Amino acid sequence: FALLSVIESHGSAFEQVEYVDIDDEPGLEMVVGRLVSDQVRRSLSVYTFSGGTPEQTMTANYLKFLTCDLDENGKTELMLIKPGDTDADRGVAVLYAMGESGMERSREVTLSSSADSVKRIMTSRLQSGESAVYVASSADENTVITDIFTLRDGDFSNISVILPAAQVLFAFSMRTVYFSPAMALGRNTAQPSIWA
Repeated sequence: FALLSVIESHGSAFEQVEYVDIDDEPGLEMVVGRLVSDQVRRSLSVYTFSGGTPEQTMTANYLKFLTCDLDENGKTELMLIKPGDTDADRGVAVLYAMGESGMERSREVTLSSSADSVKRIMTSRLQSGESAVYVASSADENTVITDIFTLRDGDFSNISVILPAAQVLFAFSMRTVYFSPAMALGRNTAQPSIWA
């Protein structure tokens, strides 16, 4: 192994580093998330190595981020969760994708709760087969709210706030299934409980 380059940046710790294909060119890009300080949330940088040396293609502040391929074109997008403008505001999600002139930013899409309450982010599929990002947040100590983000006709949106109530309930309940210990041991033939 030989040292290719040194990338210097500010921060107190690395939170997450991923190597992904963002631009569909040969080689992977490096996505670096780092803690900057206690007062500043986090800072994300994307580096490309297409010229043989690292070149920073974007930076953004975030609270949480996820790499995904919502449009299923083989290129990775970055979904960032950011806090609202004030402590009372709900958080927002933003999707970044490589466009013809560099990284392009979607509109900000509102979460159902504050960005600080986000507990889990994961990619999965909708019942229709489309890729989606599920963001679970705690509303209080007994309630979890799940926002579902996807691309619809190229528009990044939170479909859990625009779906009819019956479909939202189904989207939430299909993810939360509780089994009793007796069922796990095969002592009970009752169906699992599904909670919304």
